[in-house]
Parts: sequence; C-alpha cells; structure tokens
Amino acid sequence: MSENSVKAYFLAIVKRGTEHVVAEKILKLEDATDEVYNMAFESSKRFTISLPSGSGKLCFVDYQNPSSNPDKGWETNEILTKMVTSYKNNVVMLYPDGRYKDGKEIQHLSPYRGDNFCIESTAEFLLRNEGKYVSITIRQD
Repeated sequence: MSENSVKAYFLAIVKRGTEHVVAEKILKLEDATDEVYNMAFESSKRFTISLPSGSGKLCFVDYQNPSSNPDKGWETNEILTKMVTSYKNNVVMLYPDGRYKDGKEIQHLSPYRGDNFCIESTAEFLLRNEGKYVSITIRQD
C-alpha cells in the first residue's frame, strides 16, 4: 500500500466532523516529522495543533514503553497498551466517549525521553531531529 493510500485510508476511518479535523492535523504532523527527520542532526521546527473544543485528548506515546504518565494526561490500561504496542501507535486520540480506536504510527516520531503526554486544546510543539528519530515536546517559553 502506497503512502498516499495509507493517508487516504486513515482519513476515511475518521471521516466525520471533529474526527476529520483531528485526522488532518495528525497527517500534517506526519509531514512535518518527515521534514525534520530529513534535516541535519539537532535541527528543529515548531508545530502547532489546535484541537476543537470537547474533542478529547491527543496523546503522544513511546510505543515501546507506553506506561502511564498521569501528570501529563496519559493514563493507559491493558487494552490501550496492547493496541499501542501491537500497532506501534505513537499518536493516539482519546475521545470523550471513551473510544481510542484511532491510533496512528508516525514513523520516526517519539516523545522526548519517552515522556508520554496528551493535549486537550491548543499546543505548540518542538520537533527536533535526534539522529535516529524526531522528538516531540510541548514548547516551554
């Protein structure tokens, strides 16, 4: 399956309303991650995501260690952990109604130092080329 087919399939899965808006933002993040990955070591880029009000949480997870980090909004359970590790989902949308079926693997992306976290509104991130991967952190100015 080509990269464009995967993107089209992902958009089709979340084809309505808020879910579609979030899916588009995730795909733009994927493009930005690819861009930073192909830049020089320690290069970085800012990236902003604005979630629609009441849409839930967008979480960034180290799929090799998806342990809970309640201080930063990421709380997992056995089923969610299995989904994340089995499908290598490093981006997970947790909807207010309890659904979390829309995980996605963005190649080369990982939370900085495996520090899993979620956002619920607007956040500006720093994507940084760490050599073998691109780290994502919430910008702290």
